[in-house]
Amino acid sequence: MDGIVTKDTFSKAYPDLYAELQKEFKAIGFTEGVEAGKKEGFVSGAGIERERIKSVQSQCLPGHEALIETLKFDGKTMGPEAAIQVLGAERALLDGKKKELMDTAQVAISQTNLGTGEKDKIDPNLPIEEQAKLAWNKDPALRKEFGEDNFGAYLAFSKASAEGRVKIWNKEKPKGGTE
Repeated sequence: MDGIVTKDTFSKAYPDLYAELQKEFKAIGFTEGVEAGKKEGFVSGAGIERERIKSVQSQCLPGHEALIETLKFDGKTMGPEAAIQVLGAERALLDGKKKELMDTAQVAISQTNLGTGEKDKIDPNLPIEEQAKLAWNKDPALRKEFGEDNFGAYLAFSKASAEGRVKIWNKEKPKGGTE
């Protein structure tokens, strides 16, 4: 050797040592590469998972918090998929409410149309808003008195009357309220 050692001259002069060093360096490089890859993958994966959870959480509608909690931590549902599930749950909820309201309306209608001859009576068990709406829709004189497009005034009157804050005077005595 002339004093300068290159990779080629070293590998030719000491082939066994060169092969052993190569093997050792590969093992060190592989281990370092795996560790660096794990760290990079963990950081990248954590960021992606955080964004997935945020996108699922942004689809929440009131009343569907439990569904969103489940979807946030299932590890696979994305924001658009969560939106579809929330909308489906909301649709089912609204369909149930619609059926409930329709059933209540049918009961109210059937109760006002019993064979008592009092088909114009409004069920006093209904919420005051529904009682007012039924009265408003069936009585043209009432609409005329409060103004055809002023149901809000009649509703306010109905609520105050139900709470005993209204006095209605006729020829005999006051009706409702305190004297």
